[in-house]
Amino acid sequence: MAKTREITLTDENWKKIDALLERIPDSEFLRFCLMNDIVEEVLKRSEWIYEYERR
Repeated sequence: MAKTREITLTDENWKKIDALLERIPDSEFLRFCLMNDIVEEVLKRSEWIYEYERR
């Protein structure tokens, strides 16, 4: 189940996220999906980077 957590980002990154959020319809579900997709992509990339560095 989804949990609400707080994260700290640079102002520049928050502005980029805000710009993306402005382009989607006003929907809590769509905002959740966008933020979840962003996190999933970062986690995938991070896993790849850490796996690559282990070699």
